[in-house]
Amino acid sequence: MNWPAAQTVLRGHTWSVSSVSFSPDGTRIVSGSGDSTVRLWDAATGQPVGEPLRGHTKSVNSISFSPDSTRVVSCSSDSTIRLWDAATGQLIGEPLRGHTKSVNSVSFSPDSTRIVSGSSDCTVRMWDAATGQPIGEPLRGHIKSVNSVSFSLDGTRIISGSSDCTVRLWDAETGQPIGEPFRGHTKSVNSVWFSPDGTRIVSGSRDFTVRLWDAATGQPIGEPLRGHTKSVNSVSFSPDGTRIVSGSSDCTVWLWDAATGQPVGEPLWGHTSSVSSVSFSPDGTRIVSGSRDFTVRLWDAATGQPIGEPLRGHTDEVNSVSFSPDGTRIVSGSVDCTVWLWDAVTRQPSEQRVVSYSPDEHCTIEPTTTMKSNTWKNHFVSFSSNSTHVLCNTFEVTEGASRDDNEFNSTPFVLNGDSGWMAGPNHRLLFWVPPASRHPFYSPGTTLVIPRRASELDLSRMTHGQHWQKCREERVS
Repeated sequence: MNWPAAQTVLRGHTWSVSSVSFSPDGTRIVSGSGDSTVRLWDAATGQPVGEPLRGHTKSVNSISFSPDSTRVVSCSSDSTIRLWDAATGQLIGEPLRGHTKSVNSVSFSPDSTRIVSGSSDCTVRMWDAATGQPIGEPLRGHIKSVNSVSFSLDGTRIISGSSDCTVRLWDAETGQPIGEPFRGHTKSVNSVWFSPDGTRIVSGSRDFTVRLWDAATGQPIGEPLRGHTKSVNSVSFSPDGTRIVSGSSDCTVWLWDAATGQPVGEPLWGHTSSVSSVSFSPDGTRIVSGSRDFTVRLWDAATGQPIGEPLRGHTDEVNSVSFSPDGTRIVSGSVDCTVWLWDAVTRQPSEQRVVSYSPDEHCTIEPTTTMKSNTWKNHFVSFSSNSTHVLCNTFEVTEGASRDDNEFNSTPFVLNGDSGWMAGPNHRLLFWVPPASRHPFYSPGTTLVIPRRASELDLSRMTHGQHWQKCREERVS
């Protein structure tokens, strides 16, 4: 991929981004949002691919690429499932109708020929991915909402997790249940996953536990994996199947030995709010986590140590994170309506770009207002090309942030294009920018200024915090 040495912000959604993913071939990114749309992005340039994919009438809850990267499936609170052409963004056929309540989870079979869906109507359904027609009758058995569904890697079985506290295994050819429900959890099952070899299943629940199950017998393997003190929101196997990662509302990420069920080392501490999403890198050496504390974090899967500083930029909760197929990039989706792309190797981009839609739907690329230089070493902050407009007294603006140069370089001053607030270290609100002045807005990271009447700020007489009154000039007698 011809990635720029930068992190990129993909703007366009107008509501929380619930789900993001790279295509298996690494050429596309897809995002689904509470604004009822699906968006496709070119993974090489960050440019949108066509117009927003419109059709759903309520929040898009889950999206997935087909393994051959040619199609995208989306499901929504409007009770429907839709298929899209990943190259053109065009709708394929009619909506897949059959569920009677919100559809919470969708997934393709490994051969791209079938789709499985789980719904709040308590059913699991299979669909023909070529025709959009249902395959057989609904898979009935759950008595509460189905929250998570997935095919086994050989495509012969389906796993589902439900708010009825059970996990169920289904024959993907006949739609018949395989054995009895997997019982053991005492609260809603949020996330289920097959091991790469298909012999085991992992589940995470609101009962604070992770459980391992034998995929052939449905019997639990050992005792529940205990350690979390709040709901387990996301679980995943490592690519080699030897470890499990879990993220929880208790702000921690845990690593587990998939053979023994024992924790691997200490909990991974660092997030300050609920962990919403976790995933292994394709080579299994790293873990990415997204949290309601607005940050994305990278961890060493062997040692459990954080890799670098938190990836900061989102201005609201992070709902979804995923690695690119080659492991060099991370994509994250947030309640702040944006999708962010991160360099998973350097984590210290030298500049930043925003890919956004202007109100008239013409695509524009603007620099975001993120400090990358002129920081602690020179003790000033600037949002102007004029050197006399700098803020020299930066103590109160940066109070509470580290004095370490490298850490500050990863601590941005970010202009939220939707709210207009400029946020500094520790997400402190600094000042508000009127709508007409937000695009474009001068940033120190801008390496080339093309005259476009970009807004610049004179901070030479700005004060912040308890000394605000000092900005008033004394009257001349």
